[in-house]
Amino acid sequence: MSRRFLALCGRFAVMGGMALAAGCGLVVPPDGNDDLVQWMEQSAAPLKGRVKPLPQVRTVVPLTYAAYDLPDPFALSRFLPPPPKVEAAAVDPGLPAPDWTRAREPLEAFAVEDLALRGVLEQKGARWGLIAAPDGKLYRVTVGNYLGKDFGQIVAIEPETTDAGRRWRIVLRELVRDDEGRWRERERELVSQGG
Repeated sequence: MSRRFLALCGRFAVMGGMALAAGCGLVVPPDGNDDLVQWMEQSAAPLKGRVKPLPQVRTVVPLTYAAYDLPDPFALSRFLPPPPKVEAAAVDPGLPAPDWTRAREPLEAFAVEDLALRGVLEQKGARWGLIAAPDGKLYRVTVGNYLGKDFGQIVAIEPETTDAGRRWRIVLRELVRDDEGRWRERERELVSQGG
C-alpha cells in the first residue's frame, strides 16, 4: 500500500510541476497594447538610479602610546593612604590598623560633627543613646557601636553635671592616622543640648 501511495504522490508532483512551468512562461503583450508598452518605456527612462560618489577617505596618522610609565589613573591604590615610613614605624609602630573587613554601621556614613545626641534611654542598667543623623532618622546606639567616619567606637554613655544642670554625653574612641602614617587613638564626645 505504501508503494502505491508513493507512486500516486509522484504522479501528482510531476503534473503539478508541469502546470507551474506552463504558468511561468514569458507573456508577450498582444499587438493591441503597443501604447501601453511605449508608455512604460517612457516612464522608466528618467528613473535610472544615480549613485553618489564615495566620500574622500582621510588618512589617519597612527599615534604611539607613550604613557606606559605614568601611574594608572584608575588604580585603587591612589586612594589609599601612603604606607608608613620605615624609620618611624621601627621606633613607634602605633596602634594596629582598624578592621577593614568589619561590616559598617549606618552612622559611620556621617561625620561626628553632623550627628546630635537627642537623649538617652535607660532600662535595667542598659543605656541607649538616641542619635539624630542628617538623613532625618533617629538611631539608637549603645556601648560598642560605631559612628563617625574615623572608626569611632562608643566606650561610654554617661551623665555629666554642669552649672546648667545634668546632661548626657557619649564618649568615643576614634582611630586616625598621624603625619607619619601610624594609627593613633583620639577621644571625642557627643553631648546632649539640655538637661
